[in-house]
Amino acid sequence: MAGQRDARSRRALAGAYFELGELIRQIGDPKEALAVHRKALALRRELAAAEGADVETRLDVARSLRAESILLYHTGDPTGTLAAVEDQKQVVEQLEAEHPNDEILSALAQSDLTCGYMLFLLGNSESALKAYQRALAIRQQLADAKPSVAEYQSDLAESHDVIGLLLVLTGKQEQALAAWRKALAISQRVAETRPTVPRFQFALARIYDGLGWCLLSMGRPVEAAEADRNALDIMQKLVDEHPAVTRYQDKLANFQFNLGRELDRQKRLPEASTALEKGLAILQKLTKADPNNESYNRELGENYAFRGGARVHAGQPAEAVADLRRALEIWAALPNLDIEIQVERSRALALQSGLGGDAKSGVSKTEAGTLADQSVAVLAAAVKTGWALPSELKEPDFDPLRGRADFQRLVAEVKAKVETK
Repeated sequence: MAGQRDARSRRALAGAYFELGELIRQIGDPKEALAVHRKALALRRELAAAEGADVETRLDVARSLRAESILLYHTGDPTGTLAAVEDQKQVVEQLEAEHPNDEILSALAQSDLTCGYMLFLLGNSESALKAYQRALAIRQQLADAKPSVAEYQSDLAESHDVIGLLLVLTGKQEQALAAWRKALAISQRVAETRPTVPRFQFALARIYDGLGWCLLSMGRPVEAAEADRNALDIMQKLVDEHPAVTRYQDKLANFQFNLGRELDRQKRLPEASTALEKGLAILQKLTKADPNNESYNRELGENYAFRGGARVHAGQPAEAVADLRRALEIWAALPNLDIEIQVERSRALALQSGLGGDAKSGVSKTEAGTLADQSVAVLAAAVKTGWALPSELKEPDFDPLRGRADFQRLVAEVKAKVETK
């Protein structure tokens, strides 16, 4: 009896460490969060190793390993990240072999999803897609077996969503669009049948946003803006109904930013400026309240960068340079930048280089050359990690680099990557 009480106490302690680690992660301290999560993992491993350990205890190990893998990536340890992901997958696969039930299958799909995400972040998009497709197959199986379970349907939509994201980032826009259309159809059904459940409305908004991004990358900004307005409408309602949930505010800012980007590309500059200003105001408020939050700062930099681009297009060079430099300063202070932000860094540098020699911009011709060199170097690093989205390089923002032989080689390399896939 004493042994059972001790096991319950240690399991409760492990759970408390896990929740504390998640809280620390959310406030933007991944190293401290990792240290706390490892205390939970150590306890959970001990409990799982004991004779007669139940399924839930072993699943707790997998949950802790998933959290560890994400934090290892954010603390700059890609080797440790993949090791934790593979360890997690091994735990869940063994459970699935012994106890093939729906809960274990869901955990296995989540494991593959995490594995795919980490492989993508580390530049291995081909292996990432295979992992995503394994998760999709499991989730399709669960959704087909129990079509009335909304969570399974929502999970299935999520799998189509992440596959769409990966496909568009690797230049397969038509396939990506098909994936997002599937995700949208499923998510709409779930949201309609569960209109009062916030997480299903949130999922639908995110899928509309992803669809808009895909359409924009295909040169269809009007349709993209329509998708983003749908995302905005849903998210604004969630913010109004749940004003204390900062995640909803963050996404609302992100959606305003995306709408502004699409309106800018339609040359609807006043409307684009309004959307970008709204997004910027929300993110400034969030970062003021939580200054160490990496996600907020990443997005704040994006918003400044795209407002800078819009100001270039509107013929406001001094204001544009101020925004672009502010974006670069924010990103430079972050410990980790993903592949998308690296491309946006290249864009911001290219835009500034294009203003060289304009007295109002304050960028000299000499500085413009240095900025162009930096832009190409950053872009080359992104291409090396697997980025391949040639439509981005056709945009006017990169025109200042168009005549450079090194930029032309990168364009050819990206185009070749897409054509061979």
